[in-house]
Amino acid sequence: MTNKCTLPAICYEPLQTEEELARAEEETLDLEREWLARHEQEQKQRKTRTKPETPNRLLRTKEAASYIGVSDWKLRQMVYDGEIEVIAGKYWRFDTRSLDHWIESNREKKL
Repeated sequence: MTNKCTLPAICYEPLQTEEELARAEEETLDLEREWLARHEQEQKQRKTRTKPETPNRLLRTKEAASYIGVSDWKLRQMVYDGEIEVIAGKYWRFDTRSLDHWIESNREKKL
């Protein structure tokens, strides 16, 4: 699909009358309307192509920190201290099961 907009042939020739000018303007407006309609339709199609929201078992650092209620930096420190397991790679990933286990093991009992 190309985004190139072609002008009506009349736009390449000198205009002689007001009537020709009005017709050229109308043709140009029609082309712009067609392009806008195609553009809006493409935008709608892109939005519908997104994946449906499904809960993800692996979270990135910011998401995992929010999940357990600490700052990003505190979570990183917990990883370095060996408190929480991390899946290393290009980005750190945290398994929600490991985070849930950490939450359970750090829960305080009421007195």
